[in-house]
Amino acid sequence: MAVLVEMPKANENMTEGTVGRWLVAEGERVEVETMLVEIITDKAVFELPSPAAGVLLRQVAPERSVVPVGYVIAIIGAEGEAAPDVSDMNRRIMAEHAAAMGAAPAAPSAPSGPSGRGGSGLPGGGSPAVTSGGPGRQADGDAAAAGRQTASPVAEGGLPMVRATPAARRVAKELGVDLLEVQKSIGFDRPVGEADVRAFAARSGGSAG
Repeated sequence: MAVLVEMPKANENMTEGTVGRWLVAEGERVEVETMLVEIITDKAVFELPSPAAGVLLRQVAPERSVVPVGYVIAIIGAEGEAAPDVSDMNRRIMAEHAAAMGAAPAAPSAPSGPSGRGGSGLPGGGSPAVTSGGPGRQADGDAAAAGRQTASPVAEGGLPMVRATPAARRVAKELGVDLLEVQKSIGFDRPVGEADVRAFAARSGGSAG
C-alpha cells in the first residue's frame, strides 16, 4: 500500500515550506530514514527522511516549489505499484491554506505542457522556472536569466503558487492586497517580501488586485 509523504510541520508557526533538492530519484529504492528531499523553512534547512521502505513512485512537488504543511510531496510504494492520484487532496489543502492566509483561491490555470514528468510547472510534471532554490542558494547566471518568468508556476490542482514571506502575507491581509497580483508585478523568480506588498499597496491605493 502506498505511503504519502507530506510537507512536515517543522515548528509551531510553520504553515508552508519550500521543496529543495530531491535526494532520491523516482523509481529508486529507499529504506526507512533514507533522506528523500531538502526542506527549506524560514528558520532552517533540513533533510526529510522516508517514513517507509519501498520505491519512490512519484515526486509530486517539484524542486523550489512552496507548498502548505500537509501537502503531499511524494509517494512511496512497492515496485511496479501505480501511484495513487492525490490531486483532489492537494487541491483541498491548497484551498484551505489560501483561505487561512486570507487570499481567495485563484481560478485554475491550464498547464503549458504535458501533465507527466518533465512537462509544465506542475508538481510531478517538472520544476517551475525560478532562480532561487532557497536561503544561501543562487542559480548560475545563465540559469538565472533563463529562469526569470512572468507566468505563474502552479501547484497540483491548478492553483497558482504565490511565494511570500510570513511578514508579507500578514501585511497583505492587513492592507487588503492580493498577493498573486504582487507576485505578478515582481515576477516569479523570487518570493514576495513585505516591502513589495507595501509598494504595491501604495501604487494601487491599498485595494486588492
